[in-house]
Amino acid sequence: MSALAFALYMVLLKVSSLRTLPAATQTFYAMGGGLVFFLITLRFGTELQQLPDLFSFGCALGLALLPSFLSFLLIAVAIRDLGPTKTAILGALEPVTALCFGILIFGETLTLRQSLGVLVILASVTLVAAGRGPTAGRSGGRRT
Repeated sequence: MSALAFALYMVLLKVSSLRTLPAATQTFYAMGGGLVFFLITLRFGTELQQLPDLFSFGCALGLALLPSFLSFLLIAVAIRDLGPTKTAILGALEPVTALCFGILIFGETLTLRQSLGVLVILASVTLVAAGRGPTAGRSGGRRT
C-alpha cells in the first residue's frame, strides 16, 4: 500500500495542478495527509508507546520530521524538475546509498547477500534507464 500510495503521489504531483505549488507547500500537504493517516491507524495516538524521557522524545521527533521533511521536499523538487520516471529511477538507488553510508560511516560489513542485492538493483535501474523492457526487442525501437 505504501509503494502504491507513493507512486500515485509522484504521478499526481506531475500531472495535476499541484505542480504549480511551491515544493515546500507540496511537502506540507503531503506530511499533513501522512499525519492524519498515521493518527487514524494508531487510533488517534492511543496505540503509541510512551517514551521514557524528553531526550528520547526529541530523538524520535527529529527522526520523524527531519528525514521525512527533507525526503518529501526533495522529491517534490525532483518530480518538478526531472519528472516522475527519472525520480523513481533515482529513488530505486536508495538502498544502495544506504548500504554505502552504512559501510563508510558506521563500519558495517558488506555481505555476499548485500552485494548480490546491489547488483540486482543496479541491473534493474540500468535496464529501466536504458528503456529496454521485455517488449523493446520486438518493436526494434526505444520505449518512451
